[in-house]
Amino acid sequence: MLTYEVELTLEAARSCKDKPTAKLLVTLLAMDPGDTLVVTGEDLYYPYQKLLKLLEAQGFEILEKDYDGLTYKIKACKT
Repeated sequence: MLTYEVELTLEAARSCKDKPTAKLLVTLLAMDPGDTLVVTGEDLYYPYQKLLKLLEAQGFEILEKDYDGLTYKIKACKT
């Protein structure tokens, strides 16, 4: 079982050639059942609710979530 980390922030989008949203989608496709995903992000870059819906639609179980209205951290396991 592997753990993948993705950062969905404005800073990450500015500082790397690979766009964070593309990295998220590639990571989701590469994951096997039992793997864990940890996403830290900013609502202004990638909305929290949109990410939750995406993960649930892809069959992820949300293990932990922390959201303060601007930033978030979600830990999920692929089932």
